[in-house]
Amino acid sequence: MKIKNLFQSILVLIIFTIILSFIYPFTIYITSLVFFKNKANGSLIYKDKKIVGSKFLGQKFSSEKYFHSRPSFYDYNGINSGASNYSQTSKKYKNSITQKSQNFRKINNLDNEISIPIDAVTYSGSGLDPHITHYNAIIQAKRVAQARNVNEEVLVGLIKKNLTKQKIFGRRCLNVLEMNLLLDEKYPVKK
Repeated sequence: MKIKNLFQSILVLIIFTIILSFIYPFTIYITSLVFFKNKANGSLIYKDKKIVGSKFLGQKFSSEKYFHSRPSFYDYNGINSGASNYSQTSKKYKNSITQKSQNFRKINNLDNEISIPIDAVTYSGSGLDPHITHYNAIIQAKRVAQARNVNEEVLVGLIKKNLTKQKIFGRRCLNVLEMNLLLDEKYPVKK
């Protein structure tokens, strides 16, 4: 009796291992390729037939001619992504926010009276958020417009056209990579 139970247990283990390790993943993969080809491959963004990024992964932009992404605790490393574990009452956290606020004001030539968007100085949960808030984009528009020699109002209009509404909480935001690629296409900076 015990040997029969052992044999049945091993047989069930082998069957479920084959189903869950091979058949199910393969079926899901093929289904996703057929019905969601772009998403199944990582929602990749191409420029001149080269992959320049993904719609869902942030990248670091530091040039004044580009919109800047949210800060990343791990410098946009997809393998080691995440946010800081500092508490909001931590001195290190407060110093980090103060430093990033000062840098953001300096880069964007902002007076102390102008409030800084929270997403400009805090990390996202993954550290790879590709979006910035509408307010963050508007604050950066003046710097980007000057660097590209474009009317700021025209750039603000372009921002508004390219805002997307996130599905869960409904916040309007701008995909930084897509916007920067659009700027390179519409308003290239002469070297």
